[in-house]
Amino acid sequence: MKQSILLLANLSLVCSISLAQVNSDHSNYPKPLRGKQTSTRFPLPTFAVSATVCQMDSSISTQGRKVYYTYNANGQLSETAIYFFNSTAGTYTFFATSTITYDANGKPTMVTYTDVDNNITGQTLNTYDANGNQTESIELQDFGGGLEQSWRTETTYNAANQILTQTHFVIPNGGNDFDTRDEYTYDSLGQIIVEIHYSSSYGDDWDLGDKQDYTYDSIGQKLTAIHSDLDLYGGTGLWEIVNYGYAKSNFVYDTNGYLITDNKEWWNDSTWVSDNCPDSYINNANGKLLEKIITFSDGITCDTISRIVYTYDANDSLLTQNYQKWDTNSSAWINQGDEFIYSYNQNGNTTYYADNYYLNGVLSTSNSHSESYYYTCGTVGINPAATPNISLYPNPSTGQFTLELPTTGTYQVEVFNTLGQVVYSSSVTNATKHTIHIGNAFVGVYNVRVRNEKSSMNQIVIMN
Repeated sequence: MKQSILLLANLSLVCSISLAQVNSDHSNYPKPLRGKQTSTRFPLPTFAVSATVCQMDSSISTQGRKVYYTYNANGQLSETAIYFFNSTAGTYTFFATSTITYDANGKPTMVTYTDVDNNITGQTLNTYDANGNQTESIELQDFGGGLEQSWRTETTYNAANQILTQTHFVIPNGGNDFDTRDEYTYDSLGQIIVEIHYSSSYGDDWDLGDKQDYTYDSIGQKLTAIHSDLDLYGGTGLWEIVNYGYAKSNFVYDTNGYLITDNKEWWNDSTWVSDNCPDSYINNANGKLLEKIITFSDGITCDTISRIVYTYDANDSLLTQNYQKWDTNSSAWINQGDEFIYSYNQNGNTTYYADNYYLNGVLSTSNSHSESYYYTCGTVGINPAATPNISLYPNPSTGQFTLELPTTGTYQVEVFNTLGQVVYSSSVTNATKHTIHIGNAFVGVYNVRVRNEKSSMNQIVIMN
C-alpha cells in the first residue's frame, strides 16, 4: 500500500514551469499541462508591457483523482495534495501529499511523499553541480522497515554541459544492480553523432545494447541514422549493424527545411538495400506537421500501413494527434491506438487533455482517460527585451532535437514531461545551438524551458 501511495504521489508531482512569452505568440504546441505559467524567481521591475499569466489551482481526472497545487513566494510549486473519489460517500477523500524543497538557485532538491496519516512513504533527493546540471537523483521508499534506497540515477556532462552518460541503478537489498546506461558523443557543433543505450539482464554487467550513428548536413539537419546492436551471440562483443528490419534512415527536407521523407534501408551483411518505400511527412505553410505516413514493403509493392494525423487551432496550438491504420476491408483509415485531444483557455493554457484508445476503430473506454485543469490568472509587467526568443527542431521529434538560442550567453535548459518531472537539465554557455536528447522518451508532450538571469521562456516539443 505504501508503494502505491508513493507511486501515485510521484505521478502527481509537478515541478515549477516558467513562461514569459509576452508577444501573444502562442507556442507551436500545447502549453505544459501543469505548473505555474510565469515565474517571479528573478525580481522584475515595472514595465509598460504586461502579460496575463495563469497559475494552476487544481486538476480533475476521469480516473477519480483530484489534485490541488500550492506555490511558494517565488511562484514555485511547493505542495500537491491528492484526493480520490469515494463513490460510497459521493465526495473526494484525501489520499496523499508531495512537498517540494528548493535550493538557493531554485532547483528542487527534495520531494517528500506522505500518506493520509502523515507518514513519510518516500523521498526523492536531487544533487546538482556548479553549473546547475542534475548529477544524481535518489529515490527512497518505505517497504515496511523505514526509508531505503530503491533506485538511483547518475549523470555526467562535458564542458558544454551536455549529457555524456546517464546510468540508472536499481538497489535491491541495499546493493547496486545496473539497470540501463545511456552514452552520447557530440560533434564540434554540439550535435549527437553517437548514441548508445545499454541494459543489464543480470544486474552485474551491460550485456545488451543498441547504438545509433547520425550524420548531418552543413546547416545541422539530420541526414542519416544507422542502428547497430552488440554482437553477443556471435561472441565478438562488437557493434554490428542489425540485419533484421530497417537499420538505416535517410532523411530528405524541402527548401524550407521541413522533413518530407524518411527513406529506409536494410543491411544484407554486405551492402545497403533500399525498399524504395519511404515514410512521408506533410506540413502546413507554417511548418507544422499535419501527417506522417508510414509505409512497408512486402518485397514487391509499397503498402501504406499507418499514419499519424495532427490538427491545430488558429494559434497553431495542437488540438488532436491521432494514430490510424489502413483497413483493407473498408478501404479507409480507422483509429488504431491513441488519440490525444487538447483544449486551451484564451491565454493558451491547457484546460483539457484526453487520451482515447482505439482498437480496430472501436473506442476502448476502459483504456481511455481525460483530465481537466483549472487556473487563476492575473496581469504582470514583463520586459520583452529580456525575454529570450528560442526555436527548436525537428518538432515532433523521436527523442533528439536542436534548440536555437538568439545570442551567446549562459542559459539554463530544462525539459519537463507532462507530469512535471525534470527529464533533462543542463547549462548552455556561449553557444547558439544546443542538441537535446531524451533517452527512452515516451510518446507525448514535453515542455522545454530556457532561462537566463533575467527571464525565461518555454517551447513545447512532441515525442512520437
